[in-house]
Amino acid sequence: MKHAFTLIELLIVVAIIAILAAIAVPNFLEAQVRAKVSRCKTDMRSLATALESYMVDHSKYPFDRIPYGFPWYTTDIISSPVAYITAVPNDLFTVGSGMEKTYGNATYGWLGTKFRYCNLNGNRAGDGWACCWLPTGKAYSGKKASAGWAEISESDAKKFEKNFGAWKLQSMGPDKVVNDVNNSFVTGEDASGNPIAYYDPTNGTISAGDIQLTSKGMK
Repeated sequence: MKHAFTLIELLIVVAIIAILAAIAVPNFLEAQVRAKVSRCKTDMRSLATALESYMVDHSKYPFDRIPYGFPWYTTDIISSPVAYITAVPNDLFTVGSGMEKTYGNATYGWLGTKFRYCNLNGNRAGDGWACCWLPTGKAYSGKKASAGWAEISESDAKKFEKNFGAWKLQSMGPDKVVNDVNNSFVTGEDASGNPIAYYDPTNGTISAGDIQLTSKGMK
């Protein structure tokens, strides 16, 4: 005589499978995020090595402003014509963030997909290149312009140097939100002067905050 499963037995099996799935799926997603964070940090360390190698040859860090009026992105100058790094890697967390849709198009090329990067001395007022295009009346780094390229003010340059050293690289992190925006990208402080919080996996794998590598180390 054949024994068929009863409805109760089937429901118990389905419930067990659902419980296992509820446990396994989040752990799988967490593993994916951890892998991306690890890859992101590895890529930034490779970029840091390329930046320092460039510095040895040229006595200055690479330019950090690309065409189209956007500052503070890693450029291909460290991969061509001299390959300090084989290819400039993308920030994996820009995918699905909206940044790649806003900037990564036919007009702006790969902007919005790369790690953000700032070279202090290249942006310092009076010493380097003008780093950021200002529309009429817009304030940047404590400085206003009718319209044109602005530089980091000396007071903000000192904050940058204290917090980051000579340069910084930034990924938007697993939350896919840029935490350091506008002047806080330079100073490491919010509008009230409080330190910006950086990514910390102890707050949860997908916690708020950007991942940063600076000449002083990983944040």
